[in-house]
Amino acid sequence: MFRPYNKSSINKFLKFILSNSTFNRQISSFSSGPFRIVEVGPRDGLQNEKRQMVLTSTKIELINRLVECGLKTVEATSFVSPKWVPQFEDCNEVISACKKIRGVSYPVLVPNLEGLKNALKNGNVKEIAVFTAASNTFNRKNLNCSLKEGEKRLKEVTEEALITGLKVRGYISTVLGCPYEGHVDPILVTKMTERLLDYGCYEVSLGDTIGVGTAGSVANLLDELSIASIPFTKIAVHFHDTYGQALSNVLISIEKGIRVADSSIAGLGGCPFAKGATGNLATEDLVYMLEGCGFSTGVNLERLVETSDWICTEMGRENQSRVANAMLGKKKGRLMRRYEAWISENRRIEQEILRNYDKRHRPVKVESTIIRVQLFLTVNHIEKVDEHEGTMLLHGILWAAWNDDYLKWTPSEHNNTFVISMEAWKIWQPTFALYNSARSNSWFVYMSGVPATVSNDGRVFAAGAFSFQVTCQFNFAAYPYDIQECPIVLADWQYDASKVNLSEAVSARSGLNSLAKPAIRLSFDPLSENVKKHVAGWEIIDTWQRLCYWGPTGYCVDSSPIGPLDNYCSLMEFGIRIKRHAPYYGLTLLKNLSSILNRFQAKELVVLSFDPQTLGSNNEFPPLNPSIPLEDTSDLNQSPQQFIIEMDPIIIETDSSNSQLKLQQQPSTSAAQFEAVELEEIPQQQKTIENPLPSSTTTSKTLKRTSSSKKSLLSFGSGVFKSNKESKNEKRIDAPFSINLNFEGEKKIENCEEKDGEDDQQILINKEEKLEDAEERRKNILEEKKVENKGEEKSILEKELIM
Repeated sequence: MFRPYNKSSINKFLKFILSNSTFNRQISSFSSGPFRIVEVGPRDGLQNEKRQMVLTSTKIELINRLVECGLKTVEATSFVSPKWVPQFEDCNEVISACKKIRGVSYPVLVPNLEGLKNALKNGNVKEIAVFTAASNTFNRKNLNCSLKEGEKRLKEVTEEALITGLKVRGYISTVLGCPYEGHVDPILVTKMTERLLDYGCYEVSLGDTIGVGTAGSVANLLDELSIASIPFTKIAVHFHDTYGQALSNVLISIEKGIRVADSSIAGLGGCPFAKGATGNLATEDLVYMLEGCGFSTGVNLERLVETSDWICTEMGRENQSRVANAMLGKKKGRLMRRYEAWISENRRIEQEILRNYDKRHRPVKVESTIIRVQLFLTVNHIEKVDEHEGTMLLHGILWAAWNDDYLKWTPSEHNNTFVISMEAWKIWQPTFALYNSARSNSWFVYMSGVPATVSNDGRVFAAGAFSFQVTCQFNFAAYPYDIQECPIVLADWQYDASKVNLSEAVSARSGLNSLAKPAIRLSFDPLSENVKKHVAGWEIIDTWQRLCYWGPTGYCVDSSPIGPLDNYCSLMEFGIRIKRHAPYYGLTLLKNLSSILNRFQAKELVVLSFDPQTLGSNNEFPPLNPSIPLEDTSDLNQSPQQFIIEMDPIIIETDSSNSQLKLQQQPSTSAAQFEAVELEEIPQQQKTIENPLPSSTTTSKTLKRTSSSKKSLLSFGSGVFKSNKESKNEKRIDAPFSINLNFEGEKKIENCEEKDGEDDQQILINKEEKLEDAEERRKNILEEKKVENKGEEKSILEKELIM
């Protein structure tokens, strides 16, 4: 039979509880005092990220944001081999960029003496963390050594670090369970903890690496530590939330007397060598629970949640913190409600100001008012520069701003709404035309595709994407060092300057209602820096913009028009100044030079300098300069890295994709081919050469003419000389080199000096005779070749008949 308690018995029980000093001490210790959080997100949180390499700048910003939230201990990075954890190959850069703030420490993880040696080279390292495991198998997977060897390494690192004045924090992994061995004995963990403290660690963090611990197993472990008289002031806990037990494990640890816990922002991380480790305890969840229990953490929870949302966005992953998701959901809900209210008010204002609006007329209440339009041009891509057609094809965005007298309202009457957006086609806009368009169908420019922004004072800000092909006036007088200018001339084709005037003065950007200066900007991101400077074979020097007027007095620039404005048209000229890029005109010169060399008939020496080691980042070729003709080619051995080639006139081909020169015999000149012979190294000091190259080794190479039908090809590129013989004839040339072409044959007519007593007619006769002799020799060689081929075919047939 149930007997309810009376009021007097309940009062007696409450008095007993309140008078019990032990219970009061437990309550007070549990709900008050400071609690230290060790943030391990930048190290333990990122080491398991294999999907992507987190940018160094992102890591640095994350650490700085965490410190700004109030965290005093942030584990920054790890001096581990990039072979095992490539995420930390930028460890030196990260720790060097950490802000030096009093009371804030940035421990770095050090696995061995080599890691300690690298850490000591960085003056910003003041504290390190060493680690081992309570499982022999896990230690082999993680440190590639046995449990005994791992503890020996830890001792050596700790002692060496203490000698150099560094603080040392110890980690013991798998204290509540191992993914390979299962249960871990608490007594083993207790003895390891004692040894780490004896080695000199000021604190030991006990890690539940795979998150299998529960409140019961945590209590048993801490009881063993208490029996061994290990002070809990030197113990920290590190729990993973694999089974959702991390917070309850922290709570039981607090009840036992622990006041330090490790956690990771947004629940990032987990050990990359532990199967099933899904992530650390989220710092936001830990802070929320501790503050609810009355502890002082010194952490700003709202800023912490903002940081959590930021890093998850940067890394493209879900936030594992329940507290962060809840707070962000509320915040986003508030923002969504505000946005919906703004949309509603936006529609109401739009309907009101467009009720009697007529976009066909200029939006001015006084007819004499001039609408001044500010223009801003962003060029995102220059696709092509056609010097033959004299055009440039470019893409970007055109921005414009002007005042509209009919698009105004009072913010106080519309829920303090100062800015709205609407479709640009609904309102009046300038009728721009591209005056120097190279296309007949792209004369007009419309501001469409992007909603226009309208402020309460009538300021309109609109934009439109464009694809312009403009005409340029190319001047080749300084070729190939010419500098060209390509203007982009825009004007309002419907109104003269007294109605619509393009404004040259552009104010600094402020909010949504004005434009940035300069009025033209090149923004080629995300292309590389090299592409930004060199586009379509041209190097971009700078840009300009200027206001122009076209009228009876002609084209006025940088001066006010003479007479009333209604006689003029206002034009805005944007321009891009470019110059020819070196590799392109270098290749052009090579191609033109080939046709010149093919006309050589005299024994003359021509030197082509091609130095792959001196090429800049833009692959610029050095100038190609013919040297002085030499009578004795033996002098060439005094020059560095020269190749002497004796052959008939040749063809020079170029390949810009891999910076190669390809030399082969001109087929129409002779049927005779040539093949390469062995390279000879002739170490000699450089003596005489025009524009000598920096080298002390001379390599002489001669190509001899043979009757072989095998086709030869020499490739000079990236410092490699190749022939079509066996691999033993390949030679690696690492020094800069030049190519010397030595032509044998008849004397060049153009360079022939007149002898005494000879006139022009005699010169022409000699030329014809020499040409006939050359043609006759060519025919004889071809006939001999045919006879040899027929003889070979006949011998082959006889062999087949015999068989």
